[in-house]
Amino acid sequence: MAPEDVWALNNLGYLLIQQGRYNDAVGPLSLATRVESGNPVFLNNLGHALEGAGHPVTALQAFRDAEEADDRYGKAVESVTRLRELVSEDGEPEVDLVAVAEAYRARMAGAPEKASVPGNEAAEGEGDTGNGDPRETGATEGPDIH
Repeated sequence: MAPEDVWALNNLGYLLIQQGRYNDAVGPLSLATRVESGNPVFLNNLGHALEGAGHPVTALQAFRDAEEADDRYGKAVESVTRLRELVSEDGEPEVDLVAVAEAYRARMAGAPEKASVPGNEAAEGEGDTGNGDPRETGATEGPDIH
């Protein structure tokens, strides 16, 4: 897949969200929104990935950007309304989406670096492909949740 195939990136991110792999979805969706910044669907999906990954301030910004791109896009409007009740408008973004997008682009081009989203460091152990599959990380049990 070419890094600039934005619909493929969006669809990959959407599928990862459906599987509950929010951290993994942030890379392709952040790259899709870097390439096509005014697409409310991409921005909305990025917001859902960020929210699911535990980054509500950055998610709120993605939802706001989606709403700004198309103020009739109901999903984004609903998400902005919902998150505004939970998150400070002045909160500091938890994720540098430009860095994540560029790291994901490099990874797709064959560079050994991984796109890293804060909070996903535990999945980056030896033998890990970065896709969250415990069979590939050597993990035998589910994540240790505190």
